[in-house]
Amino acid sequence: MSQATDDLLAAFRDRFARRDYLKAIQSCRDSLAINPRDSVPWRNLAAVYIALGQDADAATSVQYALELDPKDSHAWYARGVLSSRAGKHEEALHQFEKTVELNPSQGEGYQGLAFTYEKLGDMGTAVYYWTRAYDSAPDNAEIARGFGVALMRSGQLSKAAYYLRQALEHLPEWPEARMELGEILRRMNEDRDAVTELLRGLRVKQRPDGLVSLSRIHLKYREPRKALVHLQRALTLAPEYAPAHHVLGLTLTALGEWAEASAQFERAYALEPDNMEYAMDSAAGLAHVGKDLDRAYRLAAAVRIKEPNLPRAFHVMGWTQLLQGKHLDAFAELEKARTLLEMRGLPEPWAAEMYEHLAQCYTAMNDAMMAREMYSRALEADPGRREEWLKRAQALNG
Repeated sequence: MSQATDDLLAAFRDRFARRDYLKAIQSCRDSLAINPRDSVPWRNLAAVYIALGQDADAATSVQYALELDPKDSHAWYARGVLSSRAGKHEEALHQFEKTVELNPSQGEGYQGLAFTYEKLGDMGTAVYYWTRAYDSAPDNAEIARGFGVALMRSGQLSKAAYYLRQALEHLPEWPEARMELGEILRRMNEDRDAVTELLRGLRVKQRPDGLVSLSRIHLKYREPRKALVHLQRALTLAPEYAPAHHVLGLTLTALGEWAEASAQFERAYALEPDNMEYAMDSAAGLAHVGKDLDRAYRLAAAVRIKEPNLPRAFHVMGWTQLLQGKHLDAFAELEKARTLLEMRGLPEPWAAEMYEHLAQCYTAMNDAMMAREMYSRALEADPGRREEWLKRAQALNG
């Protein structure tokens, strides 16, 4: 390799790292002008096209690179990325395995395997390969970030925060990593630090996921108007982003605007029909507005089949039957919800509503004593509605 080629390769790496893709492409072309049979600029060109989303051009460049050097592990990695993007996961696994075979000390092969297993829903294997990737390249910020995000998805929040911080040590102004760290800290209830990280990331780049995370914190502290501002911005950036529609529904619920909230829950569920939380909120929204109760029941019943011990599913099923005057059927479902909820011993934001609905069932069955008991439990679950619960319980004395 000549000095001129060495200099161009160094220039490419610098430009690619700074995401100056046009100049990075020029570095590759200048290298090919010197030696068109050098595989390195071809696979570097593929990397730029992948970053730009120009997969057809990337595939052509990878093909040239592998024809010139069938043992170029970086080119095999690029081919694996393209296969993964195209949904050809088995081909991608083979290509990433070839990357590792050709260069076992190279972290990106393990990284590719980890990403692919994530797409296949095998988080255990994905975390294994993220571990191998990080051990091979502990100074690679992209690998550290990917490992952290995978750990977040698998619920290992403390470890996830550690690896996101490792990534940010290498690239302190990486907005995506900042916002992902903020979301992890939010889930860990470290809200002050979460807000700091989210705002720091959002100052560099407005992203819908960061705005939704910030909105969730505002909702937690009963600031729905502030949440609303961020959510409107998120949906301007990404109108089809299901989490933004879902959290907007929660925000409108907090503002008492149930008709609008129900529409947002429906939209979120339409965008992600496999999300059980969205299905439950959609069903509850329909029950709140008294609309399409049969569909609300079916949604909750479908969730119950997938998660047979989910108390909220029984609650919404019972609630829809209560609204239709089927008091005995409603009572049976609501009692199952109460039993499961109290066995768990964990607070739920809908618990007061469940006790209220049970009280209404007992009232319909002329059992004033148990109705008062349910209103008392509703008061414990939601002291903010104290006057309402007391007034309803006292009315039973008459």
